[in-house]
Amino acid sequence: MPITSATHASSPALHAQLSRCQQQLADWMACPSGKTPEGQRTIASLNTQASELKHALTSTQTSTASPGAVGMQVDTWA
Repeated sequence: MPITSATHASSPALHAQLSRCQQQLADWMACPSGKTPEGQRTIASLNTQASELKHALTSTQTSTASPGAVGMQVDTWA
């Protein structure tokens, strides 16, 4: 699953990707195949993807939030 760049993805899209990645990770960890060398590689890869998505989410949330104006926009054309 490709990680979408924080500059090209919205926070909801990143949350959806993270949720899918975490579900796959949970499935692999619960599966007996997760104990095999290939399963361990898959689990490591999913862990890396989840970390990257969390970082991208953090970056997206910090870059779009401005102190004092969270959730508020002013219509300058009115």
